Amino acid sequence: MLFDFKSKEDLINRAKDQAKKAPNEFKTSIELYYIARYFVSAFEARYHVVPIQIWNEYRNALDHFFRHITSVGFSEESENLKRMEGHIKRAALDVIKITCHESDKWLDEEVSKYHSSALLFVDNGDFVALFKSKQEKARSVFLNAKTEDYKFGIDSSTNKSILTLYIDAAIAYEELVEITKNKTPALLKAEIRYQEIRKDGENSGRKDTFIQNLAVGGTCLILGLIIQSLLK
Repeated sequence: MLFDFKSKEDLINRAKDQAKKAPNEFKTSIELYYIARYFVSAFEARYHVVPIQIWNEYRNALDHFFRHITSVGFSEESENLKRMEGHIKRAALDVIKITCHESDKWLDEEVSKYHSSALLFVDNGDFVALFKSKQEKARSVFLNAKTEDYKFGIDSSTNKSILTLYIDAAIAYEELVEITKNKTPALLKAEIRYQEIRKDGENSGRKDTFIQNLAVGGTCLILGLIIQSLLK
């Protein structure tokens, strides 16, 4: 499993524990950064790349951090801190979105490697039903998160609520990715079995065609001999 947390609550609690170590003004930023960093690390571990938009959000957050600590007026400090948090929020949101999109893409590509008839050999057809059910669920959770996305930025509570919806979607996708990976040996065996059955069917069909052609040829030969004898 790519994620080592037991639930979204587990991940959020880890983030809160990390934030407790920071000064009060940075607690929210640290909590958000912990979540963003976790998913960025997971994404990089699987895909060996960090999306450019995440780097941009990090860069902008760092820029506002230094502006915050070097600003002279309270309002300017507060504004830079707010903007820094905004970029970290966006980094967290974006990396989870991209993770969900890539997981869905991988699942489609992975299953398309096998003939649809071969998939029916896995767990007596139960795998197909399970896969479709869980993928539909993951897509539904992801869609629900995206429909709430327009509220992002209203306030801290709303932001966290939307973020947890995306975490739910990422977890749902990862569960199916893990199931599919664990079924790889069974999927390969099913594909081999299907190809063998198809090949046997083709060979049998060619044999039947040969026998039919031989029978027709023999019949024509006999009829020809009969007609020839009658004409003498």
